[in-house]
Amino acid sequence: MQKLLFVETPKIGFAPPRYACIRTDEPIAVDGSLDEPAWATASWTRDFTGIEGDECERPGHRTRAKLLWDNRNLYVGAEMTWRKAGAEPQASLLSDAEFTILFNPSNTTHEYGEIVVNARAEVDTQFWAMPHRDGGAPIKCFSIKGLAVRCDARGDGETARWSLEAAIPWASVFGDGERSKPPKAGGFWRINLSRADWRVETDQGERSKVINPYTRMPRHDGHWAWAPTGAATAHYPELWGYVFFTDAPRDIPLPPDEPTLWQLRLLYFRQRAYRARNGRFADALSSIGERQDDASGLLMEVTRDMFQITLPAPSGALYAIRQDGYVWRVDEG
Repeated sequence: MQKLLFVETPKIGFAPPRYACIRTDEPIAVDGSLDEPAWATASWTRDFTGIEGDECERPGHRTRAKLLWDNRNLYVGAEMTWRKAGAEPQASLLSDAEFTILFNPSNTTHEYGEIVVNARAEVDTQFWAMPHRDGGAPIKCFSIKGLAVRCDARGDGETARWSLEAAIPWASVFGDGERSKPPKAGGFWRINLSRADWRVETDQGERSKVINPYTRMPRHDGHWAWAPTGAATAHYPELWGYVFFTDAPRDIPLPPDEPTLWQLRLLYFRQRAYRARNGRFADALSSIGERQDDASGLLMEVTRDMFQITLPAPSGALYAIRQDGYVWRVDEG
């Protein structure tokens, strides 16, 4: 039986950002500068905010991004600035910041990719079968053949900034099958983009990240995201933004079944919290703050270490969630 860890319940409600990612026919030379004409047709995301939501201190630096697509690649462009008086020179400051691209094509919270880049265009790619909270671990050998990433750093002190350009090939993201093909216009991926500025120390001229002695994880001076997760980590795919693939700029509403999926995910968080307190899952909806008349058609099946909850959407589709957070459409297999 898979060991279930404590799951932090998000501190925010369900309000992920949406972005219309426009198809481009213009060539993009990946050099980090974002000066190709194609980028002028893409809109900026909203400025990144604290990863945990409004409770976080507002970012002291601006971070924003753009996305485009064609039949070969998903393109991500980002711009990051610093506004610290007396900031360190560019060479040391920029080596302590990282930009992360997270993408979940299936909207199941499982099977997603992660690309981490610093200002020197050093890239780390990982695949997650599921988030760490559900027992997942990064698969470090995950490689995206043909991935192109470049960065362009400029300025010093208060004017230091860097931009990033990435081309992510559809054909290499998840190997063979439907997920290796370009998305269809009108489809969407769940995506998040984040930035972390790591706290560093110098020992005999060598700079290294400061490690928190309690968590044994590196400490940062700021962690900001396009889509806040309401938790201390970006690995909450159910709260990532919706990136819609379109042929032209337009406002796209939330897919109609998404509120049903969120209702299931709230029950998942409540069940995991109940288990952390009681050593088992709740076998009654009332035990996790849900009334039967609040969710017509809801069915919950429970054992000590497992559960499955199904709920019909207004569209007629039937969805389910289980103890590891995986969500799927039941009537499609």
